[in-house]
Amino acid sequence: MRCRILTCASAAVVAACSGHGAVPGHPSPTQAHQPYASRCSSGLAPEHTISEILAVDRAPALVLRVVPDALRAVGYTVDQVNPLGIWATGPRWEWPASAGAARWRGQPHPGVTLWVLMVPQGRRAKIAVEADAICALPAGVADSVLVAAPNLAIREFMAALSRAFQQ
Repeated sequence: MRCRILTCASAAVVAACSGHGAVPGHPSPTQAHQPYASRCSSGLAPEHTISEILAVDRAPALVLRVVPDALRAVGYTVDQVNPLGIWATGPRWEWPASAGAARWRGQPHPGVTLWVLMVPQGRRAKIAVEADAICALPAGVADSVLVAAPNLAIREFMAALSRAFQQ
């Protein structure tokens, strides 16, 4: 697993890692995406998960309150909620409206789901986020699209979470 250090306003990202496993209980992408297979003309995407862990200087009760709002603010439906701090979204099938996604618009979007886990640590919390691409892309589409879509989804969620904390 490769990790790098990142930062985000109002939340310090302690690690950004490629690989599956930051969110315990998150089923494998192949298992989780079976219900959407009929939307994938080229089949399900190979298992490739982008994971990031954020250390947030906020009370766990506040995190529990704002995560669903941040997910909805970036176009996700919250399909599964655990009151202790686990959220699973339905897929989002389009590129974000953010400027960071401009170079990808016009490319097919594989669909992305997010899994979020909040872990209380005293008066603070850590948040693990996993993003999975759902569909394989047609021949001729760059493999980088399967990496860009989940990466952009996490960045967009982090920005929405930061805005939610500032309100």
